[in-house]
Amino acid sequence: MSDAAYKYTVKEGLIRETASGCYDAWCEQCELHGLTRALPPFEMCDADTREMWEQIARRALALLLEAARVDRSAFGSAPIY
Repeated sequence: MSDAAYKYTVKEGLIRETASGCYDAWCEQCELHGLTRALPPFEMCDADTREMWEQIARRALALLLEAARVDRSAFGSAPIY
């Protein structure tokens, strides 16, 4: 692991910085790819990464709102768990 490529360690609870300067744990250059679900502080992401996470968040919110609109009458009088 090169010093230039990684600035932080997992043991310190921080996201590793990749050589490109991206703090995104999902970056293909990152050794943590697929091993963590931790997200970097938003302001530390580059513009493309921020846009990607904004799109994911908008889609997730849209799905949650759609799920909230489900016609509950389809379930009859049975309680929904």
